[in-house]
Amino acid sequence: MTCLYGCQSNWEFGDRGECEGYQSCHEGSSNMEPYTPSNIYVPSSVNAGETVAVSWSWVDGRGYNVTYYLERSIDNGYYRSIYSGREMSYNDTAPRGANTLRYRVKVQSSKNSDYSGYATSSIVSVINNQAPVISGNDYDYGAVREDFTIPWMVSDADNDEVTVTITAS
Repeated sequence: MTCLYGCQSNWEFGDRGECEGYQSCHEGSSNMEPYTPSNIYVPSSVNAGETVAVSWSWVDGRGYNVTYYLERSIDNGYYRSIYSGREMSYNDTAPRGANTLRYRVKVQSSKNSDYSGYATSSIVSVINNQAPVISGNDYDYGAVREDFTIPWMVSDADNDEVTVTITAS
């Protein structure tokens, strides 16, 4: 049996500490599954429709190229593939209407078709409330000495009630 770093087996070289902890090698093969990324980084919250910056730790391909596979779960649903490639980051968009997102990443080595285990992110809270939009004309009313009307309009995409208070000082 050939293990990582060329040791023949843990029991044969264990007293020298060369293969300690590497018992996942396969009989008659030097193909070991790739390491699992140790971390995946996400923000704790994001506004719906905005960018979610997802990144993960580098994985040693043991001399071979690695491909990262990123998946996303919306509201604890099924994971769906959203990225594959060699980069260690991806910019996703938080879908409107989602409450939570969770990501996981795995690695595949170019040496064989084995995949690593998954590194799973913490939950990302999606904030669906959009800020109201206030529109009107931009005019300096400070010099006006008579009664006047300020034309303005407030709209809210979420149809939330909006209260506007004007204070003169």
